Amino acid sequence: MTRGSTARLALLAGLLGVVATAQAEGPAELPAEVEARTLKVAEAELGRIERVLKAQPGVAAASIANVTLPLQAALEEDLGKGPVKLYPRATLEACLAALKKGQDRDKIGLELVELHRRGELAKAAPAAPAPAADASVKRVASFVFDKERVRSPDPHLPPTVKAAPGEKLKGLYQICVGTDGKVTKVTTVQSIPGADQAVIEQLQGTWQYKPQPVPVCTTRAFVFQFN
Repeated sequence: MTRGSTARLALLAGLLGVVATAQAEGPAELPAEVEARTLKVAEAELGRIERVLKAQPGVAAASIANVTLPLQAALEEDLGKGPVKLYPRATLEACLAALKKGQDRDKIGLELVELHRRGELAKAAPAAPAPAADASVKRVASFVFDKERVRSPDPHLPPTVKAAPGEKLKGLYQICVGTDGKVTKVTTVQSIPGADQAVIEQLQGTWQYKPQPVPVCTTRAFVFQFN
């Protein structure tokens, strides 16, 4: 075996050792830059949840301030053990449910951590009920039914809904139209907390379709970006 061959084998052995070490440590540790990015995203999402909570009618801002800090600390601790998951919608719904029960900020914060630790936070938000089926109503995909629109000004979020610049909120609504082309009913499928009623009223009051031979329902998504 030549000296060059020996050197190449030694280099290969060294590379294999590095790979083996990386594979052994990978599931347990995240690179520092990945952990920092994850914490930044979590902090932004939790901050948005608190802003939405403060915008709820009858909720005192002081009683909600920093309510998600215990969960943020728990996420930071868990990142030292590997990847974590955050469920913003479920977290918000869990907070709202606790507020309705009259729980204080500290108790809500601890409850969020307990739900997270047990892996039950994603189950805390009740799924939106599916609109009732009606055999007499025709179901049409939104991209097909869009060409039937006569008037459809973009709906706007109420000023009470706040978010960071560049942030996006998505809502999904079922729009039902009568034979005269007027919107007869709008049902929330994917909620934007604090905004659904305003969006529904705008769609019912301003949207108009061409007359239809039978009643039609379609499901349409709206994405609102904050500037």
